[in-house]
Amino acid sequence: MSSVPKCFEYVVLDIYLGVDALMTLAGVYCPPSAPNTALEDLGKLLSLYVSSELVLLEDQNFDWLSDSSIKLKELCLELNLTQFIQFPTRPYTKNPF
Repeated sequence: MSSVPKCFEYVVLDIYLGVDALMTLAGVYCPPSAPNTALEDLGKLLSLYVSSELVLLEDQNFDWLSDSSIKLKELCLELNLTQFIQFPTRPYTKNPF
């Protein structure tokens, strides 16, 4: 297994639901100061867990609703992840609307 540079903070927990049932819960925080490679590195990390049911809880500091998050959306599609929250979770103080 290759190492992942420290671009973000994360914790991963495997939950065994039965003999053949595994759910992986991953919590990820990516600070605004993270390097441009953070998203690629996150993809490498999460690809290790796609064989189980993966629940990803994250604060990526990406605006999911803007065009700037296209790479994040592509990564979610590649990993078969679904975005459930479809609205901002906190106001953007410089431009609240």
